[in-house]
Amino acid sequence: HLSTFFGKPLRRGHPAYFPVLLAIKTPALSLAGLGVAAAICWRRRGRVSLGAWLLTAYAAILLLLAMRSGINIGIRHILPMLPVLGILSGAGAVLAFRAAGSSQLRTSVVACLVAAHLLGLAWCFPDYISDFNALVGGRKGGEKISIVGEEWGQDMVRLGAALQERGVHSLRYNTDTFTSGLELARFGVSVEKLGCPRRAPLDVWVGVNARERARVQECLTWLPTREPDIIVNNHIWVFKMPKRVD
Repeated sequence: HLSTFFGKPLRRGHPAYFPVLLAIKTPALSLAGLGVAAAICWRRRGRVSLGAWLLTAYAAILLLLAMRSGINIGIRHILPMLPVLGILSGAGAVLAFRAAGSSQLRTSVVACLVAAHLLGLAWCFPDYISDFNALVGGRKGGEKISIVGEEWGQDMVRLGAALQERGVHSLRYNTDTFTSGLELARFGVSVEKLGCPRRAPLDVWVGVNARERARVQECLTWLPTREPDIIVNNHIWVFKMPKRVD
């Protein structure tokens, strides 16, 4: 599976891919909770509950196995880790809350943290799939590290609406699934598979996914150097191809 990592094309998996994506995809407050949990474990010299150790071992083994994988096309391949990290992060947050004692300051800090978390959810709505945390400055920084796993058909409604607004009824585009074509059909847009043409399709509207531009560049050498006519959520570029090549 072709991929990219820090802007470089990959033909084989990179061992740092999943640890890095886990760090930049996990909400910052959850990372803070994990940090507190780790600090408490260190302070207690590892004397924590058996359940905590079993959960940690499970997550660590899963991550180590994933690091040997050649499929670097999104964090979804280690999703079973996320509930475990949530439990450990929550435990760290609870222990920190109890250790702080009872005070107005503690209540104010907790209220600010909860508000920040809710604000983050509202800020990235509805693009949770392509969300990155503050460590890399959100999506702008995160997509420079990994773009391949960030769009898998969730932008079809936006694409269909944008094409309908421009009066476009036909598009050459590599849809992810059969249902993507059905979603575009709702907007009166018929889709023909683009494939991997070596020459520029002429006198047609062409849609290109960001991950295709990143990992199969040899198929898109004919793309115009100008700005796309339509940009959908920074994931899909749409060009009106000329009638002839000058």
